[in-house]
Amino acid sequence: MDTELEAMILPENFDPEASMPATRTEHGVFHVTREAAGLARRLVANGSSEDMKTAERVYEALLACQEVRPGHLHFGNFTWMAEDDEVEDLNAVEFVLTQLIGTLRSDAEKLRKHSEALFERLLQSVRDGLAEIARLDVHPGYTNICVLDIVNTCLGAELLGDEKLFLRGARKLGVWTGFTIRSGHVMEFNSPTYLPICIEALTELSRAVQNSEVRALASAAARRLVLSAGLRLHRASGRWAGPHGRGYASSTALEASHRETQIVRMITEGPHQYISEIAGTWNGAISISETASIDQGLQFTSYLSDSFSLGTALKPFMSQSNVMLAYIADPSEPGRTRNVVYSRYLTNDQWYGDFYHDTDRSNSRNLLDEGQFIGLQDRGVVLGAYAPGGLESVSAAAAYIIIADADAVDQILVNDEAVDSLPYPVDTTAVIGFQIADTCIALRCAELTALGADAGVCILRRGASLVVEFLQYRGQKKTFWETRAMAGFFKGKPAVAFALSFAERKACGTLNEHMARMASLYITSEAAPPGMYDGTSTRKWNLKVEDPDCPTPTIEMNVDLFAWKLLDARLNDHELGWPMIDLRSGPVSSVRCTESVDGSAELESLRAVWKQGSVWLMQSEDHSQWACGWINPHAIAGTLSVRAGDADFVVENTIAGFLRVRGSIVEVDEASIDAITVPDGYELGRTQNTKEE
Repeated sequence: MDTELEAMILPENFDPEASMPATRTEHGVFHVTREAAGLARRLVANGSSEDMKTAERVYEALLACQEVRPGHLHFGNFTWMAEDDEVEDLNAVEFVLTQLIGTLRSDAEKLRKHSEALFERLLQSVRDGLAEIARLDVHPGYTNICVLDIVNTCLGAELLGDEKLFLRGARKLGVWTGFTIRSGHVMEFNSPTYLPICIEALTELSRAVQNSEVRALASAAARRLVLSAGLRLHRASGRWAGPHGRGYASSTALEASHRETQIVRMITEGPHQYISEIAGTWNGAISISETASIDQGLQFTSYLSDSFSLGTALKPFMSQSNVMLAYIADPSEPGRTRNVVYSRYLTNDQWYGDFYHDTDRSNSRNLLDEGQFIGLQDRGVVLGAYAPGGLESVSAAAAYIIIADADAVDQILVNDEAVDSLPYPVDTTAVIGFQIADTCIALRCAELTALGADAGVCILRRGASLVVEFLQYRGQKKTFWETRAMAGFFKGKPAVAFALSFAERKACGTLNEHMARMASLYITSEAAPPGMYDGTSTRKWNLKVEDPDCPTPTIEMNVDLFAWKLLDARLNDHELGWPMIDLRSGPVSSVRCTESVDGSAELESLRAVWKQGSVWLMQSEDHSQWACGWINPHAIAGTLSVRAGDADFVVENTIAGFLRVRGSIVEVDEASIDAITVPDGYELGRTQNTKEE
């Protein structure tokens, strides 16, 4: 009975006057609708009579934030905060409906018993919200919001008994899946904030939806996202290796965020732990590259060693991207981060606390990157180039390499000289070196286009951080007419470029030796002569790092300075490819994980054939265990076959699924349990059930 239940303890930030949780920022006190929806869901789940009364008050406050004025452009959406008069952040409806639909599906009887009228109002709120979601019809490249669209629409449609609406959700799932597998990874790539949201939502859909095709597609899509995240779990530092398509200040902090901790648990426990089990067999460092969008030129690479992880994006997804990011492990405490190294382009000497986040009414969430970046990475070496995003009314403009904790840097050298006081001006031809724990870092300027008399390189301290500043301009506030593309003076983007090398001390010896290696590289920067820009012309800039011990360039890129666009690139004399996923380990770079949409995928003794969509494979060092995932975005059934040595595994009449072999034990997802043919000598073991995920 309700009277026997204890009331839930309300969160400390609950505001009884507003009947919503309160959020305090430097700009005041605000009440976020998504948090109110989440609190109401927890209250109803607990279900005491006092909880239900409180939940009703919260729902009343929440529904007052829904736009229900007839004819309004965003009828059915919600304001992000109760203090808003108009809908601005269009994503509010997705986050609120996730909670409302979840409650109405799981606790409908509690709500109806408490108040039939409230139950009906909440149903209508969901109905209006789903109509707004359909009108917005978000692009599949806006990953987390598109996934929430799919999940809310499918589960909401089942709740409402609306077959037409469900068909829209199922079609949207196919569109998003098809869009994603054209490239490999999601466009909002490798985000420690938003990728877990997608994984949670797709997993919930695979658990809760009644339609078997949607259930299979959602489960397979979630597994593919978990695979990408799991392969970037850097155990030594306890972090999710970069680069990050979208990240907040927590990504560059010394402590892992709760989202990163969540991913660690997901990979090391439950049905996804096969990733860490297989990856644990690989010897040596690993390098993994994925494509987030062929059309947009989004690709990213991560390198994970015992001492550090290093990641670089070919270009940013947005200003929240961490385009170059390294986590350095603390050797005295496995799983702890000693330091974080990352890059930014900033104007007007801005720093943390200077960028206002409209949605959250806060200045503390991020240090936005104001530059346009192009980067290439080969294992522990990065060639990066920045251009300012715009130079309108600026008093300073510079690119930065930032080391989060200046006090955790053990040694700083410029050429052979120790740096013992800051700021420390550096010649543009010098080699800068840092030792942090068991990691050695060497840095050289490859290009610095001066925009003022004070341009140059300097090591200095900003707050708690140590930074290398590649300064292009500092002086009176001005607008640079010559950087406006169609203003008559434009000759191309003013560039900053650097070569950066990370190495484990056990491999490179001393910091001096690592810096000597960097000094031996030939770094060249050559641009075509300046010319007038007519809107279609190209000005080619060649940036190259050559290893004297190698007859071909190690890293090379050609950039159009007019459009700031990568024209072509080469790594170790190979043209830059667009792998869906390509993971290599050990000194000979053996391929351990791959994905294809060309009908088959191969890994040494493994070959998977799937002609209906994408298929991925990963394999242990000794070939004793492997895993395979496949998906067809259009839910067209086909046959998956995998040959492992002399054994053939076949799954018939399948649209998506998962198969793992460990020794002689075969595990499959629930959709494939009745469709698989297991070869002699193998036995079917535990089913990978989506309800366990």
